Amino acid sequence: MIAYAVDHHAVLDITEPDTLARLGVDVRCPWRLLVRQGREPPTWRLARTLVAHGVGAILASSLAPGAAPRDRNLIFWRWNKTDRDAVTVIDDVGRLPRDGAFWR
Repeated sequence: MIAYAVDHHAVLDITEPDTLARLGVDVRCPWRLLVRQGREPPTWRLARTLVAHGVGAILASSLAPGAAPRDRNLIFWRWNKTDRDAVTVIDDVGRLPRDGAFWR
């Protein structure tokens, strides 16, 4: 388990059903199937649109098997690009390698 410090100015919270309804996208779409069929998943179009409007990350409900309704994922498209957007690893007990091998 690794902790991160996050300071980001453009995070959109899509955990609320009203927000998803306004965006008009089913985040539970079968994206793998759509890709195999040669179709672009609507979530990919949404991501492009959000990035074009300056959104750097979304807070989304976890869709992992067994996830509880309160479980969330913070998904970044852009980070550490400006002084206002930073994601930094916290390794206060020295668990990570010092040579950068972990990040390859």
